[in-house]
Amino acid sequence: MNGEQKPNGSRRKRRERLFIPPPAVGLRGRPATETGTSSVLREYISEEEPKIASQSGQETASPEPVERDEGSGSKEILADEWDADEENLRDDEAETRRLKFIELRLDRLERRISDFENTCYSFLLHAKQLSDRAVSFYEDVFGLSREDLAYIHDRLGINHNNSGDYEKAVESFRRVVDFNDRNAFAHFKLGVAYDNAGNYRESIDCYRKAISLDPNYLKAYYKLADIYAKNENYEEAVRCLTKAVELAPHNTETHYRLGMVHSNQGNYDEAVASYFRVIDIAPNYPAIYRSLGLAYERKGEHDKAIECFKKSV
Repeated sequence: MNGEQKPNGSRRKRRERLFIPPPAVGLRGRPATETGTSSVLREYISEEEPKIASQSGQETASPEPVERDEGSGSKEILADEWDADEENLRDDEAETRRLKFIELRLDRLERRISDFENTCYSFLLHAKQLSDRAVSFYEDVFGLSREDLAYIHDRLGINHNNSGDYEKAVESFRRVVDFNDRNAFAHFKLGVAYDNAGNYRESIDCYRKAISLDPNYLKAYYKLADIYAKNENYEEAVRCLTKAVELAPHNTETHYRLGMVHSNQGNYDEAVASYFRVIDIAPNYPAIYRSLGLAYERKGEHDKAIECFKKSV
C-alpha cells in the first residue's frame, strides 16, 4: 500500500460483533417489519413458563400441594424444576436459581433461532445453485432479486461473525461485495471479519476501500487506526485519527481515540491536549479524567494526576 507499513503478527483482541439492521424491504418485495426472529422472543415462550418474582419485594407463591383422591380422577401436578428442595433454600438462593434457569432457557432458544435462520438462508442459496439454468422459474417461485440474495449473504455473514466462525463470515461478505462493489458498508463488514480472523493486511485493504467509497466513514478510520496501533505503527494510527478529527472536529470519540494513541506512543503532551478537547466538548465524557490522570502520571506531574483521579471517582 503506497509506502504504508504493513502490520505483521497478531495479538489477542476483543472481537467485534456486528449489528444486524432490519431490511428496508423483505423477501418478495414486501415491506419488512420490526418483529424479526432475532429480536422477538416472547412469542416463543408460552404462558406456562416460570415468571420472575417482581422487584417490589413480593415473594413468588409456591404451588400449594393438591390432595389426591384416587376415585375422583384428579390429575397430578408436577412441580417446576426449580421448586425441588426449594424449602431448604433462602429466598435469595431460590430467586438466583429461577433467574439462572430462565437465562439458560433463553440462551438455548436464541441459539436455536439463529441455527434455524441460517438453515433457511442456506436452503435458499442452495436452491439458487440448483436452479441457475432456470432463473425465471427460480424468481417466480422464490421471488428473490440480486438485492435479496445480497441481503441473505449479509445476514449469514453477520451471524457467522458473531458466532466466531470468521472464515465463513469472510466468505459471505465477499459474496455481498461481489453483488455490489460500490457498497462501503459491505467492504467495512468484510474488513471486520478479516480483522477478527487476524488477517490484518486484508482488513486494511477493506477499510481503505470503504473510505474511498465514503470519505466521511469515521468508523472505518477508527478500525484502521486500531489495527495500526495494535501493531505499534503509531504514526499511521495518528494519521488516520487526525484525518477523522478534520472530518468531525466536534466528535468526542475521535479526540479521545487520538489521545489514547498519543499516550500509548509516549507523546503525553499531545495526549493531554486531545483529552482537554474532549472535556471542552463533553465534560462528563466517560473515563476522561482517569485517562487524563494517567497521562499526567506518566509525565511525572503527580499533583495534577491526583486531582484528575479524584474527579474520576
